[in-house]
Amino acid sequence: MAIFAAVLAAGFVATPAATAGAAAKTNTDPASKASSEQTQAVEDVATADRLVAYGDAHRDALSLIAAARILKASGVRHARATKKTEGSGKKDAQHKEDKDQTVAGILARAKQYAAGNKALIALAEDVAASSTKGRVGGPGRATSRVYGGYTDTWTITFEGGEPAIVAIRGDGDTDLDFYVYDENGNLIARDTDGTDYTLLRWTPRWTGKFYIKVKNLGHVYNQYVIATN
Repeated sequence: MAIFAAVLAAGFVATPAATAGAAAKTNTDPASKASSEQTQAVEDVATADRLVAYGDAHRDALSLIAAARILKASGVRHARATKKTEGSGKKDAQHKEDKDQTVAGILARAKQYAAGNKALIALAEDVAASSTKGRVGGPGRATSRVYGGYTDTWTITFEGGEPAIVAIRGDGDTDLDFYVYDENGNLIARDTDGTDYTLLRWTPRWTGKFYIKVKNLGHVYNQYVIATN
């Protein structure tokens, strides 16, 4: 698997965990290039998702419209990945509104927040009518939820020698911890900084499966968006 850049300036922490002694079995190559056109597209998606979070928090239509435009320009598609959930927490019954994180859902909320402003509504409609870039191998993106005390594990295959990136943003209700393991069980990267968003990077030595774990340390569920190249 394969505009507002300043918005990403703070908050992302990624900690490599591979050691030189385990290099033969650990599927990461610290000496390889750190970015590519594909990873930049995922960073663009992460920018869009941060704008969505801001726009929803402040009912700001323009932020959502900008986010939708970025998502369309990135060539984003639905992520091809499998997920399993494990844990011993209690699945809370607390009701909260899960927000539609598709481009259509984001633009629908933008028009709602526009509160009759014809210029903003027209801008949202222009973005909706615009064509999505047909970028081959565009970022994969999916929305999920993880309950308090539970851990989601995503299984994703990344290509050897190509920079890999995973961007995740939660709904702000709980602390999420993030871990990446290779097929041999080696910890490749982690982010346990007390927030619910991350941007994790590494470069695999060979094409193989990786396991991205999203652990909810809170007591209520957290709706999150995950994007990868």
